[in-house]
Amino acid sequence: LNTAKKIFSYSLKSKCTDQPYFLDAGSTLFNAEPTFVLAKALADKYYQSQSYQQALNFYKKAEELAGPGQESFQAFYGQALTYSKMGNKPQARSMARQALSKKTDAKEAYNLIGNLYYTSYDDCKAGESRVADRSIFIAAYNMYEKSGNTEQMQAAKEQFPSIEEIFSEGKEEGQIVTVGCWINESVKLERR
Repeated sequence: LNTAKKIFSYSLKSKCTDQPYFLDAGSTLFNAEPTFVLAKALADKYYQSQSYQQALNFYKKAEELAGPGQESFQAFYGQALTYSKMGNKPQARSMARQALSKKTDAKEAYNLIGNLYYTSYDDCKAGESRVADRSIFIAAYNMYEKSGNTEQMQAAKEQFPSIEEIFSEGKEEGQIVTVGCWINESVKLERR
């Protein structure tokens, strides 16, 4: 334990946190003296090195040790990012919503949900209705709007259904439609 403390401390002071021994020493130290700060630091390092399962384990430990507010937000948001990288979009959204419950104005969490929706078009399109398939971009737009990401709002809006597609399917602009697939949200139908 004393050796792990020294290695960890010296690594931080020398800014040598990219070495594998930093994570080994940090894990040993965490097992002996678990703290939120240490769990989050290890989770972040594992995330950066693309070891997502280990990152997720430490973000969950950070959640258990977190105080209210910002610490809880960081633990949940870290899990959301990690699940996103692992390709588990429903779980990533769930964790982003948990993060938003701790910090309701977290633009980055809304942006993450927008990205999850935007990148789900190919996974979710059923091919039966262009309006239904393209409504996924309206859901993404709504999240980008909450995040203030005007560039992605514009990109999403360009993918909305056309007015011709809306009318040819007997729908109306402003009508509430449900986005299917894992998203399962209602949106107001808009044209591009």
